[in-house]
Amino acid sequence: MEEEIPDSSRLPGVDIEKFLGFDERIIFRTEGEVWFGDHKAHAYVTNNRILFYHREPKLMDSFQEDELDEIFPTSVKRISLVESGLIVKKMTLRMDEHEIAGDRNDLIGLYKAIQYVRAQA
Repeated sequence: MEEEIPDSSRLPGVDIEKFLGFDERIIFRTEGEVWFGDHKAHAYVTNNRILFYHREPKLMDSFQEDELDEIFPTSVKRISLVESGLIVKKMTLRMDEHEIAGDRNDLIGLYKAIQYVRAQA
């Protein structure tokens, strides 16, 4: 079944909602953006998925294209939160082959939310 996305999906404040499935709800959202792969994105944890959402500028910044990466918490085999550095601390969240970097509080909250969803599965 192909779902048509209404024009209202272009309105501010409804960015991520158009990607949510039926009965899917957001449990956690990072305050700032985190590094996921080669781009910055907001991270969301829902009751079903871990989402990394960002808008990619296109055609000399005249419009933006939505990009969404998803990971299913039940498919994650290994997750770890690593803090390194003596003076300047850097935190990284590792999930299997993915490394997520960003603000310490965002990563701790993301880690806790992922662990919560995994425990509920």
